Amino acid sequence: MKKLLYGLVTALTFFAATSCVEDLNVESINPNQSSKIDVDALFTKIYNTLGTTGQRGPDGSPDVAGVDEGTSAFYRMMFSLNEFPADMVYWIWPDAGVDDIRNATWNSSNTLVKGLYSRLYFDISLCNLFLEETEDMTDGDMATRRAEVRFMRALNYYYLLDMFGNNVPKVTASALSENPMPFTQQDRLFDYIETELLVAKDDMTDAMTAKTAYYRVDKAAAWLLLSRLYLGSAVYLDKEETECKEYYDKAALYADSVISSSKYTLADSYAHLFMGDNDMRSSVNTAHNEVILAIAQDGEHVRGYGAAQFLIAATHTDGMAPWGSTDQWKCIRTRSQLVKLFFPDLSNYGIEYKNDEDDIHTGDVTTNEAFMDAVAEMRYKGEDTTLTRLAKDDRALFCNYRVYNDTSVFVCNMGRTNRSDEFKSGWAITKFSNIYADGGSPSNSQWVDMDVPLMRKAEAYLNYAEAVLRGGNMVSMSVDDAVNALRERANAEPLSGVTLDDILDERGREFYCEGYRRSDLIRFGKFGGETGYYWEWQGGAQLGKNFDEYRNLYPIPLSDIIINNNLDQNEGY
Repeated sequence: MKKLLYGLVTALTFFAATSCVEDLNVESINPNQSSKIDVDALFTKIYNTLGTTGQRGPDGSPDVAGVDEGTSAFYRMMFSLNEFPADMVYWIWPDAGVDDIRNATWNSSNTLVKGLYSRLYFDISLCNLFLEETEDMTDGDMATRRAEVRFMRALNYYYLLDMFGNNVPKVTASALSENPMPFTQQDRLFDYIETELLVAKDDMTDAMTAKTAYYRVDKAAAWLLLSRLYLGSAVYLDKEETECKEYYDKAALYADSVISSSKYTLADSYAHLFMGDNDMRSSVNTAHNEVILAIAQDGEHVRGYGAAQFLIAATHTDGMAPWGSTDQWKCIRTRSQLVKLFFPDLSNYGIEYKNDEDDIHTGDVTTNEAFMDAVAEMRYKGEDTTLTRLAKDDRALFCNYRVYNDTSVFVCNMGRTNRSDEFKSGWAITKFSNIYADGGSPSNSQWVDMDVPLMRKAEAYLNYAEAVLRGGNMVSMSVDDAVNALRERANAEPLSGVTLDDILDERGREFYCEGYRRSDLIRFGKFGGETGYYWEWQGGAQLGKNFDEYRNLYPIPLSDIIINNNLDQNEGY
């Protein structure tokens, strides 16, 4: 199945580069180019851009120039810009551009900012080219394929809106003017995305029947993205929540459509969603029933450093339970705020803080010895060491334990340091692995098989609950029932009288380390600005410090501002 997806786009010619794709390798996807376009291969390539980076597997012929190829995947850069500056995870390596993202000091020349912007426009250009080349084609399922490509283009534009705001170039053709005009307040990107999704969904495959093409999107993907778009309307349209009721009504309605789809059901096990056989190859693992849009990965046929390999290798090192790959980068660990979502009563659970003059909080916190002894005792008895039992929540997929007479493994010092060689000073994430739920063997000892679940049904439940709490009409279930559907799957105690704060916490438990967090914090007023909410190493301070509200958006890359005099830089940059 995955082998069918992994096709190079042969005989494909690109047209003129413009300012918005100025940093792209736009000469051709294939150096052995001709004037003939293989639309089947191009269709495949459009899906592959979510997780691959070029034409030669993991490296060697990148799509996007000017950034390390392993970093240049859509998923990895989207993840980095949504997770690294937020309150859930901490990337400890000093990679290019990362320090400024972690510390909220980025500017318009930041490598990751520039890279994601270029990647999104590269992918949009592929979609434009496909739609132009197939405009007069009606054979087979071409209408459906064109609708899927329109969805994919809207998805890329959604991330431009979410990351860079409305003032980005409007690029809807492959043969572009030299200086494309930006979206404006009268010609809003929000409205463009909405229209594209509403049109595309009508020709997409039905979402109420059995799924026949696993790696292709159907109506449920459009419904889910519409609910996400409408849920963020106050942010994206710069309006008060009271002015957005109609959008919250729509967010609840489209989220409910996903919930009501019999084609998709929640996976039986949360952990199975992020394992090597989450792609229909296992009769034990039912993750595929929940996943609406998967980024295909395969140890033999679809390799890259920008999707599942990134998630699994970055969160593991020696001393942890097997994870099904020889790669161990040991560079993503948790921040204390994530752990506190699962262990809220551990006020002293192991954060060592100094009373530095620059810190805005004071107070020494020492290790909770009783808690660590309980963890160590569970390990000593050969019981579960991932902390799910202590958390009473199956989503608490972490590694933090102390083995008697052995100081080389993980210890309970969440906030001790941010040094790049101190991965084991924090709690490790075991959520992602290449282990098979059915006990089978991965296809490759290094390269992983785990698909990345980019969109899954679980989001619809929390989108629905949040939309109703923000003023949207209730459709088919209560807010409590929507939230508790996910808590029941996680074997967690049900909640009663759910509030918006509960929703933010629940999104943290359900979607941590999946690329949602920055967007969630912005929507809840807890990212840029004087929010009064602090997290570990926020703004580069050990105990956290607020940063300016203008950083709710990333800057348009300086290179585009210089070339295209139609563009205005986002405020603050």
